[in-house]
Amino acid sequence: MTTSTELKPLYHYTSQKGLLGILNDNKLWMTNILFLNDSSEFTYSLNLVKSEVGKREKLLPSLRGVGEVGTSINVQEESIIIKKNQTFQIIKEMCESYSDINEDRKFRSYVFSLSQREDDLSQWRSYCPKEGGFSIGFDYMKLLSIISKISTTCTIEQCIYDPEKIQELIGSFLDPINTSFESDKDLSPNMLLPKILANIIINSSFIKDESFKDEQEYRIVKHGINTDKINYCEGKSMIIPHVEFSPIGDDNKLPISKIIIGPTPHPELSKLSVHSLLKSKGYTGVEVEISNIPYRSW
Repeated sequence: MTTSTELKPLYHYTSQKGLLGILNDNKLWMTNILFLNDSSEFTYSLNLVKSEVGKREKLLPSLRGVGEVGTSINVQEESIIIKKNQTFQIIKEMCESYSDINEDRKFRSYVFSLSQREDDLSQWRSYCPKEGGFSIGFDYMKLLSIISKISTTCTIEQCIYDPEKIQELIGSFLDPINTSFESDKDLSPNMLLPKILANIIINSSFIKDESFKDEQEYRIVKHGINTDKINYCEGKSMIIPHVEFSPIGDDNKLPISKIIIGPTPHPELSKLSVHSLLKSKGYTGVEVEISNIPYRSW
């Protein structure tokens, strides 16, 4: 995490219904990563992985002519090349068919999005209804501490937008393929793959195209969800799978530090009702502010 973020809240943009759901139940709804607003963003990560795998495949020595007089590849080297090629093939297949293997619990990823930007016009427009929305500020350090205590399958990280850093990260997933088979002749692709695939799935959840960098997004991501934990809700054009996550502290409350009232025809009344709502749910010390964005959508 970046030092500049460590003492700053992270914000979640939502509707009236979203705010009520969070405060009424002390729970966050985490969406299956395939059903986020930008349906292509996770496949963007997997396509980058697949492209890098293709480059590394081309660097493998050809096995054509092995066994013929004058060939320099011995039996052990041939075995290593075959294992590497098999490993690359399985990774490519996973990238191409993630929506299918997402049914396998160990590959399921669910996301709750946050932003460093507390009062941002583009996010009011993108994630809140025209009639008004809210930017809920979560104390980052408290949230991080709670998550680390209550879950081993959940993490919070900053999204990566820089192409060079993304390429470096993807390379780190695949580098073990270059060395592992040489150092352990008994190692099989099936023994090496679980950790590699897990790294790809988990870390790809935080990779985003550079065009989204202004959102300054952080994500809480949860992996390995049991089928009986999955709920479903109405979306704009389809049913959306989601899971509930409750990162509450010792006070049995979510670490909410601020709520910003989004552009609305009645900002002062909205502020008054939010104060009343917070009090009724036992939330004290939460700042409530009105957006400074001069935006009208009504």
